[in-house]
Amino acid sequence: KRVWIELGMQSANDSTLNLIGRGHDFAALENAVQLLHRYQIPVCLQIIIGLPGENRSEVLQTFDAVNRLNPAFCKIHQLQVVRGAGLEQMYLAGEYCPLEMSDYIDLVIDGLSRLNRDISITRLLADAHPAELLAPVWQVSKAAFLTAVQKKMAETGTFQGLK
Repeated sequence: KRVWIELGMQSANDSTLNLIGRGHDFAALENAVQLLHRYQIPVCLQIIIGLPGENRSEVLQTFDAVNRLNPAFCKIHQLQVVRGAGLEQMYLAGEYCPLEMSDYIDLVIDGLSRLNRDISITRLLADAHPAELLAPVWQVSKAAFLTAVQKKMAETGTFQGLK
């Protein structure tokens, strides 16, 4: 059996982690990853693109932090506003606007170009239950999304680890 531990990194930005109520700072995540590495337990880090208040630079800093932490795997997905979550109120009040799919794809590609080639990507798109999802509603299958990412990467000559 192959075993690994998944950690919800979400962001490398402490102010973002505080805003979304993670209950820990980046240093705590970093310590957990180091401990898992010490015991030779493979790590999967989950990151979210489109968190409230984060700009392109902060998203790319999170990808750089993933590289420094050197996980075996990384799951990347868009922020989704779901019913009952704390973000629902921000969204309904107009205090948070989710990314458009094209903007998300651009950030994914920019991030992947910075990400070490040895890190296996296990997700690029999340899919909340349609009855729970408020936004973004992109009306795209995972297969169509992956095709769009691959096509844009091919058109721009971009690949994981380029930068």
